[in-house]
Amino acid sequence: MGSVSAPLLYSGTAARLLASRTAASVHRPNAMTTRMAALIAALSVAMVSPAAGWPLPDGGVAQERPSAGEIVAGHLASIGSPETRSAIRSRLARGTVWFTEAVSGQIRMPGAAELAAAGTKTSVNFEFGQPAYPGEKLVFDGRDVLVAQIGPGSRSSLGEFLYRQTEVLRDGLLGGTLVTGWSLLDLKGRRARVEDAGTERFDDRDLYAVTYVPRRRSGTGEMGIRLYFEPGTFHHVATVYTVLTRAIQDVEEIVEERFDDFQVVDGLTLPRRWEIRYRKEPDARPREYRYAVTLTSIVHNTIGQ
Repeated sequence: MGSVSAPLLYSGTAARLLASRTAASVHRPNAMTTRMAALIAALSVAMVSPAAGWPLPDGGVAQERPSAGEIVAGHLASIGSPETRSAIRSRLARGTVWFTEAVSGQIRMPGAAELAAAGTKTSVNFEFGQPAYPGEKLVFDGRDVLVAQIGPGSRSSLGEFLYRQTEVLRDGLLGGTLVTGWSLLDLKGRRARVEDAGTERFDDRDLYAVTYVPRRRSGTGEMGIRLYFEPGTFHHVATVYTVLTRAIQDVEEIVEERFDDFQVVDGLTLPRRWEIRYRKEPDARPREYRYAVTLTSIVHNTIGQ
């Protein structure tokens, strides 16, 4: 890992970090080492095919399941018209976040959430105000990924995951449609691709699934990225990142993003609820950390003005 001067420590707001590049600990991409095929096979589940056909955004029914390209096209249309999408230069979203440990139920911590995005730059800030866990600052400044330490030489489990797996922030995946650099808005420019992954059962729903393949692999381990879309609306409702590390005992890290409560803001349909979940399997002390965000304010084209 490359670095410059001192590590980024938790402080300040998300919007401020988009104004200028901060001297901080950065992760510079390594060469691709992943074996995607093995992980994609591990992620696969039984396919389902409704006898009545496949719902379309206009209320119609298709006889064949949409292709990966058709799913992306339907998804982009579900956000808003091309003219409305292209008019958005920046987004500032604020609200609340609850941090919990879901297995034991012993940790429940309220905080403030802020997401700032301008072009391909993104900054996510969770502020808890506790000495043991002040919060999270997750940044892509247009060139480097920066993840704040929560103490000297220490990051949270989620922060360490995003620091090592830089494509999550670099490719505009974290935050989904909430970020202006959302990866599916410019697959060609990113030189990334999506592959059909069938229809999967996720969270008690049958969803369209595609596998996202970044232009280059930056982190360690074998990574798979699945994007899930709701049939009928084509809303992006979940992303699952799975990293498999081969060792004497193989270890999987799983990060899930879930999106809900879609509402229209300035002509764009965006989620107001966003949840991030982190867990590791196997784990001698099973834990699942959750960050449940509720956005109360979303404004556009105010950053830098």
